[in-house]
Amino acid sequence: MRYNPGVMGLLVWLVAGSALLIPAGKPAPTLEARTLEDRAWSETLTGQVTIVEFFATWCPHCRRSLGDQYKVAAARQVRIIIVDVDEDPALVHEFFASNPPPANAGVLVDQAGRARANWGVTGFPAVFVVDQAGIIRKRFSGWSEDSGQELVEQIDWLQGGERRAAAAAAAKQTAAKQTAAGRRRRGKAPPAPPRDRTVSPDEHARQLGVEVIR
Repeated sequence: MRYNPGVMGLLVWLVAGSALLIPAGKPAPTLEARTLEDRAWSETLTGQVTIVEFFATWCPHCRRSLGDQYKVAAARQVRIIIVDVDEDPALVHEFFASNPPPANAGVLVDQAGRARANWGVTGFPAVFVVDQAGIIRKRFSGWSEDSGQELVEQIDWLQGGERRAAAAAAAKQTAAKQTAAGRRRRGKAPPAPPRDRTVSPDEHARQLGVEVIR
């Protein structure tokens, strides 16, 4: 293969940039930034699978990722948060007015770069997949033609685990109810049949399985 310094430089940058990101398995930091309406925004990312993408309007790969995020959002129920870094909020607002994000995506502005620093981001795009418990499960720098599909597969894996856990909990609850019902049935004797007043007490006792000895 012919040596291409441009390609090799990009690969080195991707590897180095990814190495600085908060690693998978660690809790996601609280995400703090400002909305496009210039309101302060802060949230701990728990409760649902969330994709966080650190973004810049001048970044060609970020624009490519934005197109693929439409496909991800259309294919799966997932929250997407796009964090634009180090840019004028007016410029960011204008860009997303012309290039709206997916319907289930929010846009934040990190003009001071604090969120970028907290998440270990050194280049764009930088993408994190955060699970329902707020743990980072996947992260990478850059965007390739396979990135969208990789996100879908990761979402399926995380949401499949949630469904399996819910099914296991439901099965456990059903088994507990069945066990409790069985104990109640074993601990309670069946009601005695009403006494037929036309027969003698001794005969009634025999009908109940008691042999009377006189």
